[in-house]
Amino acid sequence: MRWRVLLCAATLFAAPVAADHNDELEQLLEIGDEQFVALSEPPPHPPFIHQKTLTLGPEAMSSGWVRNEQCHRQFSPAAALQFVFKRDQIRAIEILEQYAIGRSWVDGNTVQLEDVGKQSSICFRSENRMLERQAGGAYRIKVGPFFYRFLDGYFPVQVDLRVRFPADKLVLIKVRPESGVEVERLKDEVRLSSTFQGILRVEMLFDPVLN
Repeated sequence: MRWRVLLCAATLFAAPVAADHNDELEQLLEIGDEQFVALSEPPPHPPFIHQKTLTLGPEAMSSGWVRNEQCHRQFSPAAALQFVFKRDQIRAIEILEQYAIGRSWVDGNTVQLEDVGKQSSICFRSENRMLERQAGGAYRIKVGPFFYRFLDGYFPVQVDLRVRFPADKLVLIKVRPESGVEVERLKDEVRLSSTFQGILRVEMLFDPVLN
């Protein structure tokens, strides 16, 4: 079979997927609830790296759409991979740069890669519907799941996540998980980083600023 199986999260309700064309998308997204294990020591081999910056513009509070810029680095070599997103949660996908990848292109709600080499990387941006208004008035953004999966195994991942928000509109009140991640809170930005194995899901809660 030409394809190799590789999964790692791209954004809310989405994951990069490489698999046999005979598999259905819903089956591909049915991953087990593998435990999140933060690594206290560097892994023996360089981990897969996922860097993401989310920007919550003022319009996101009413529309839910967030600007999403992400880079993926240190793939395992593969003949072909694809990032697959739910159709109603993503728009305006644009590939920004790539390295050690023979060909990449956007096809509908997917990003397709061919001839993925060692130390390869790709960066692209999109708009994603991720910000949700809660019943009590707070706003929630859920990011992930982040993971790197080959066949039935999960391998180390290094995640660096930044969420930028308008400080005159929103104030950060909670970040989950509360352990296994490093969190830096700034006035208009929160930075989260973790090196782990398994599956990481991130949730942030914001309160609106009352004028």
